[in-house]
Amino acid sequence: MLQSRALPITLLQRQAKPPCRQQDGDPDLLDAVFRAMKQSNDRADAATNRSNALFQIASLTRRQRQVMDMVLAGQINKIIAADLGISQRTVENHRASIMEKTGARSIPELVRMVLAAPETQTGHSGLRQRT
Repeated sequence: MLQSRALPITLLQRQAKPPCRQQDGDPDLLDAVFRAMKQSNDRADAATNRSNALFQIASLTRRQRQVMDMVLAGQINKIIAADLGISQRTVENHRASIMEKTGARSIPELVRMVLAAPETQTGHSGLRQRT
């Protein structure tokens, strides 16, 4: 099955490679087509990333979302624990679960994921600008 998909793609790639420019084709037109194809792929990738981020964040419990919002606001575990009335170890467990469920390997990666997901769907508020 992979070969049946790969063949048309390979044929398209052969036809769209720069040697076509040496024929009667307009180089500016070909450049515009390549740019449009790249933009289309970039948009599709962004949509996929938004969808994945939304799904992963939606898998968090309400408490995990609270902890995530506080982590993203820059609060330390001790303060989060005091604000939520739970132990510091419980906060650490929630943070570990958040990272596991979202697949984020770092806090900056988690921030990018939260920014990629539409706020109205995820309910996150940790990245709102301070007034």
